[in-house]
Formats: sequence, structure tokens, C-alpha cells
Amino acid sequence: MYESLDKKKDVESTPKGVRRRFSDFVWLRDTLAKCFPGVLLPPLPPKKLLGNMNEAFIKSRCVKLQIFMERLISRMHFISQSLPFKIFVTKVGEEFKAEKKKLSQFFKTSWTRPEICALYERLFRDRLDIMRPEIPKDPADMVEFMRSFLLETRKHVLALAKHASSAANSLDHIAAESTRMGTTLSSTIGPHETPAKNCNSTEDNTGRENLRDSLGEMRTETEYLRDTVSDMKNNPGSGLGIWFSVKA
Repeated sequence: MYESLDKKKDVESTPKGVRRRFSDFVWLRDTLAKCFPGVLLPPLPPKKLLGNMNEAFIKSRCVKLQIFMERLISRMHFISQSLPFKIFVTKVGEEFKAEKKKLSQFFKTSWTRPEICALYERLFRDRLDIMRPEIPKDPADMVEFMRSFLLETRKHVLALAKHASSAANSLDHIAAESTRMGTTLSSTIGPHETPAKNCNSTEDNTGRENLRDSLGEMRTETEYLRDTVSDMKNNPGSGLGIWFSVKA
């Protein structure tokens, strides 16, 4: 269990704070990713197959979770104003579970590119105003301006598509290796294996259960990686040229 972290002044906190499991932090990040598609969120501390109850490990992960929360709200002001974040830092017990369940019913199953663009325009309006160039009023100058703008934009989109393809290949390799490792470990540690003699059976069984849980999570992550790789390979420029396609 982890103590809830520092609250911002614009978020009403509970008098005694809240306590969260690591899985709650995973829920928060996953939920924010669904609410703000394409927005880069800081990573959570990495998982560990064994030794999750080690005191030193728990203290280290608490510090890393603190850093995660600080990075989350310091770089993007709209995160602390979002409903998932407010639920995470204010609700407790059964109310927290109920609010999470209620919120899941309102998730969009998919976003169109115009919808994502409209979301970005609302979230990053100040930055977009700075980046938006002044368009000439003379028709001839405007045509030349648009030609230069589109040619330059095309270079950036192609470069991003190249990097996305390279990332997809790396993810494909990681997913394949994770599958092979999970299969090997599953066959090595079977569900009916008898503990060795002179071995603490309670600790042995606990370790096996933790490992099986981790393998289950690994399979879930592998499926997610495969879906991501498939989408990136089929649409190498997906998500990279949304401004180009809508604004041009």
C-alpha cells in the first residue's frame, strides 16, 4: 500500500489522505491514456517478478511513484483538472471502486483524427498560438507560403514515420521474445509441481504464485505490444501526420 502523494491546491483532498496499491497507479495511467490519446505520459516504475514485498524495494518504488506523480502534474496542467486524477487523489474505499467503475462506462472506444486534433487544440492552445505562423494575405504569397509549409511538413512526417517503423520492429522483437520466455517459464513451473524436500513450502508456493501472476501480466503486455506493432506497421504514419492531414 502507498500513501497518496502531495495534492495541488486546486484539488480538494481528504483530511487523512488516501492509500493506493500499485495497481491503482496503473489504473490511473491507463485511464489518462484513454482520456488523452497521443499525449505522452511519464512511465511508472518497472515491475519485478519476485521480491515485491522486500522493504527496500517498496521504499524505492514509493519514491519513484512520487516522481511519477510530480512529473504527471507539473508538465501538463490539465491532468490535475481531469476527473480520473481527482478520483484517484480524493476517493477512498468502496466509493473509489464505484467511481472507477462509473468512469469506465464513459470511455470512448475510438477517436477520429479530427476529434484528436480538436482535443489537442483545446489542451495546448497556448503552445499552438506560439507555433502558428502568420499567413500572408496576398493570394500569390499565400500559395507560395502553403507550398513551402507543406513541403517542410512532409519532411518531418516522413522522418517520424521512419522512426515509428523502427520502433515497431523493436516492439515486435520484444513481444516475440517475451512470448518465448513466458512459454518457457510456464512449462518449467507447472501448476502441479511438488516442492523440493528441505524447502520452505509456504515461501516456495508464494514465490510460484507471484511468478504465475507476473507471467499472466506479461502475456497481457505481449498482446498489447502485438496490437501496437500491427497498427504501426499497417499505418506507419498513424498519429504523426494528423495536423498535416486536417489543417492542410
